[in-house]
Amino acid sequence: MIPGATIEVVYGYRSLKRQRELYAQISNTLVGMYEPGSVEEIEAIHKMIALPEVSGHPTGGAVDLRPLVDGEPVDMGTTIWDFTPDSYVFSPYITKEAWKNRQSLRWVMMQEGFAPFDGEWWHFSYGDREWASFYGKPNAIYDQLEFAKNQNSGRMEPK
Repeated sequence: MIPGATIEVVYGYRSLKRQRELYAQISNTLVGMYEPGSVEEIEAIHKMIALPEVSGHPTGGAVDLRPLVDGEPVDMGTTIWDFTPDSYVFSPYITKEAWKNRQSLRWVMMQEGFAPFDGEWWHFSYGDREWASFYGKPNAIYDQLEFAKNQNSGRMEPK
């Protein structure tokens, strides 16, 4: 890995409701660029955010993370959530140092059984559909879940 680095989990579980909201926001930025509902439109949106029905974040099995050294982000070529072509893991336009750092992060996470998402250097999953597909598993371990406030206890619990 990167000498002296720790890994910061920046984002993990995201509610299905929030995933739908984010998907709609991204979709709205592309209005008029593609035929509504077309494969081209869906692919363009998916480059920036997963379809709500298949997203790993609502399973709790997906994480967005970044390496830090002395509390500062390591050079990865882009910031986290920079949805540009240079955020792709194998972008040819980043520095050699950033390339090396991305490959180190990817290697470490894969050694622990996480599946990488090549469209975002920061996104990894374990147990969701993306993970199952990447490793050729017959099915995911985790399914999407939503929480609701228990009226008696006031605590958030799975629906």
